[in-house]
Amino acid sequence: MVYINEVAKYRRSALREAFEGFKQSAKHGVLLNFEDFIEKNQFWLDDYALFRAIRHAEMGPWWTWRNLGLRNYESNAIAHARDHYAQEIRFYCFEQFVFFEQWQEVRDYASQKGVQLFGDMPFFVAEDSVEMWSKRDYFLTDEEGRAKFVAGSPPQNDYARPNKGQCWGNPLYNWETLQESGFSWWRERLNTMSRLFDIVRLTHFRGYRECWAVPRSDDYAHCLTEEGHWEDTPDMLLFSMLNNQQGQRSTLVAENIQAPGLDAEKTDILLRKSNLPEIKVLQLAFDLDMGNPHYPHQHHASDVVYTGTHDSQTTMEWLKRFALLEKQTRKINMLRYLDLATDVTCRDTLHRIIDRLYASPAKLVILPMQDILELEGNENRMNIPGVSKWRNWRWRFDWGQITPEIKLKLLKLSEKYGRVGCV
Repeated sequence: MVYINEVAKYRRSALREAFEGFKQSAKHGVLLNFEDFIEKNQFWLDDYALFRAIRHAEMGPWWTWRNLGLRNYESNAIAHARDHYAQEIRFYCFEQFVFFEQWQEVRDYASQKGVQLFGDMPFFVAEDSVEMWSKRDYFLTDEEGRAKFVAGSPPQNDYARPNKGQCWGNPLYNWETLQESGFSWWRERLNTMSRLFDIVRLTHFRGYRECWAVPRSDDYAHCLTEEGHWEDTPDMLLFSMLNNQQGQRSTLVAENIQAPGLDAEKTDILLRKSNLPEIKVLQLAFDLDMGNPHYPHQHHASDVVYTGTHDSQTTMEWLKRFALLEKQTRKINMLRYLDLATDVTCRDTLHRIIDRLYASPAKLVILPMQDILELEGNENRMNIPGVSKWRNWRWRFDWGQITPEIKLKLLKLSEKYGRVGCV
């Protein structure tokens, strides 16, 4: 597990030391590259670096800042702050410069090895973010300038948190203002993602059609009830712009993960119109509806298929709970579909599930590392959606866990189903 606070403290100290050395002894060519990076990324970097500098000094979210002018992004206060925090701004620009330089090295190396990078473009941003602070017109706000509504999901048969709603705390967009700007901010985001990744997953694809809106509150417990409503988004108007973005080089994939039976007709229509590759999750299969799109026989060549995702239990844990809690008819259906005996172990069932995924017509199969290592238990889970006071996103593996036997098994599966070098 990663101890985030300790890592962050060390990282900050190391970057500060590196910045001091950079100012004193960087070669002329590197300095020119740095200035060129600042100029080319000015459209987002100027406000981002200023936001980080002020937030570091104020030690709190923007709506708690003491200077009202800064809090409200007033021009005079902003101009003064750019002078006052000039060196801190340079530091945060340097931090981003180092990241983008190192990331490009990783991407170039991966490309040489025939490896593609697959990353996310989040649909939402945080309320305590440079976007919400500096571009408040792009969001639905109250009289204090804070989020009027926050995003989440209604109670449903959710594969991550069954029959409970979720509250994510993200502000909702003011689509009228965004449309008037020609969705320029969205265009810039997608171009940046294309610099980072070969394949970009559009998270929360339903958000491109509608978003679940809950009134903002300091106590989000009520978000687990049915309080809230659906807010429409520009639908194909926004999405056509993204999908046809000039200069956009990455392949786009829709994260349209929804439990079977969920009312998502509008989103399904958008997905068909967009003609995007779609994500399928085997943990959502095995009901009595053989038309369920998560069944391997329903996969398409363009799909990206998973055993489970970062939001779900490990498949071993899911199988254990499936055997104990699910209706007997669904368990029998799963065993019949996988051609397994009723006394089969969870481990052997996992092996068969992975084999079926590799046999799928889907071009791209993704196995979470926890499933490759056959791990179970919440301590090996990556994320629990809607729960902040847990060790989300801290799980890590050690390369020593990847035994020769595991490598050989994956190689044989790839060779068996023609997946060696197929991406």
